[in-house]
Amino acid sequence: MKVWSKGYPQEAICLSYDSASKKILVGLDDGVVDFIRMTETGYEDIVCDKIHNSRVAGLGYDSLTNVVFSVSQDKNFRISHGTSLALVLGIPHKEPYMSMFKDNINKRVFLGTKIGEVQIFDVSHVLISLSRLKNLSC
Repeated sequence: MKVWSKGYPQEAICLSYDSASKKILVGLDDGVVDFIRMTETGYEDIVCDKIHNSRVAGLGYDSLTNVVFSVSQDKNFRISHGTSLALVLGIPHKEPYMSMFKDNINKRVFLGTKIGEVQIFDVSHVLISLSRLKNLSC
């Protein structure tokens, strides 16, 4: 039984759900990331913005620090503020990213590239630094 739905003008390529905060990230074909929160009756929009220049290939969220992780076929790994999707840290690569997995327990992000390379980033230091900033302004 379908509970609710939200339509988009582009393909919804990837999804990420954080059960602690009930937040959903939707990555679209045109580089847009939509960040929504599930409610009792549907959803509430948080922010929707074009943060990549090409297809979003992977998304993740850290609810403790309110940080969004994203990769795209535009060859960028982005760490963004969850309230505004403003860039906190960007890491470019020579090849397009095709997939992403966030390891919440060990604070790592696994990235897959178009040339078959798997990269592992330790993001614990980024999350610790951001958690110290109670009111990160964007």
